[in-house]
Amino acid sequence: MGSNTAPTYANIYMAHFEEMYVYVSHHFRHVLGWWRYIDDIFLIWSGGVSELLSFQDYLNDVITSIKFTLTHSYESINFLDVLVRVENGGLTTDLYIKPTDCNMLLKFESCHPRPMVNSLPFSQMLRARRITDTKDKLETALKRMTDNFAKRGYPRDLVQRHRTHVEQMEEVPERRIKNDTRVPFVTTYSEDSKAIGSIIRKHWHIIQDCCNISEFNSYPLLSYRRQTNLKDRLVKADISQKKGGTQRWIGGILEHSSDDLVLYLYNYQYKK
Repeated sequence: MGSNTAPTYANIYMAHFEEMYVYVSHHFRHVLGWWRYIDDIFLIWSGGVSELLSFQDYLNDVITSIKFTLTHSYESINFLDVLVRVENGGLTTDLYIKPTDCNMLLKFESCHPRPMVNSLPFSQMLRARRITDTKDKLETALKRMTDNFAKRGYPRDLVQRHRTHVEQMEEVPERRIKNDTRVPFVTTYSEDSKAIGSIIRKHWHIIQDCCNISEFNSYPLLSYRRQTNLKDRLVKADISQKKGGTQRWIGGILEHSSDDLVLYLYNYQYKK
C-alpha cells in the first residue's frame, strides 16, 4: 500500500463504508458471516449466485471510485494465506500457496538482526500450525517449509529444532499484544548495531543518574530500519523536479463531508 499509514486509513474508511452501505443493505440478509482484513473480505453466502452478483453490483454502484472484485465457489476458496474447503457439511482449512510462489524467504546471510533471522523458521511454522486443521496437512506444510529454508541457506539443525518445537506443542499460543513502554532508539541496522546496543546498555546508567525521568528507568527499545538495498538504488519513485524537465500540476481539490473524504488529483505532466 505504499505509505505506512495507508492500512490505517483503509481500515477506517472501510469500517465507515460497511456501516453506511453494507450492514444496512437488504442483500446483507444472505450473509451468514462477514470477515474483513483491511480491504480483503471473506464471507459466507446463503443466497444464490445471481443474488450474490446483485450484491456485488450494488457495492460497486455506491461509490464509483471503489470497485469490488468477486471470487466465489461451492467447493473451495483462498483468503490471504488460508485455503478454505467445504467438506462433509463443514469448513476445513489449509495453508494456501500461490501458484507463482518462488521461495522468496529472507536469506540466512542477509544483513538483518540475527535474532530476527534465527526466529523466522519458528514464526513461519507456527503460522502453518495455526492455519492447518489436521496433522497430515501440518506435516506437508512443515516439510515444504523445511526444504525452502534449506534452499535459502538456513542450517538444517536450526530449522529442525524449530520444527520439532512446533510439532510438539500441545496448544497453539494465543497472539500477544505488545505493550512495550520503553523509549525507542531507532537507527539503521548494520554489522555494528550489536556493538552499539551493548555500548548503550553499558552506559545507560549515566542518563538514569543525571535525569530524573521515569521513561529512562529501563533500557531503550532498540529498533532498526533496514539498510538501502539494490531495489532502492535502481527503482526511484521520486517525481521531484529534474534538470532539464518541467512539471505542471493541474487541479487537486479536497472535498470533505460527513459521509466521505476524497482527494481528487486531476492531472500530472512531466516533460523531458
